[in-house]
Amino acid sequence: MGSVYKNNDPSKGGRLPCDAVLMFKVLVLQHLFNLSDGQTEFQIRDRYSFYRFLGLILA
Repeated sequence: MGSVYKNNDPSKGGRLPCDAVLMFKVLVLQHLFNLSDGQTEFQIRDRYSFYRFLGLILA
């Protein structure tokens, strides 16, 4: 998966790239539940099922 981020140079600053699989899963949730970006962020934080589907770890 490293070839997707060819121009990733940490010395230039900026945020690290997001995991492509995680972002795809977020898009799947958005499509299935007809959610906007803001609604999706809220639901991921609110619903344990979304959190688990995305493979995130509770901290």
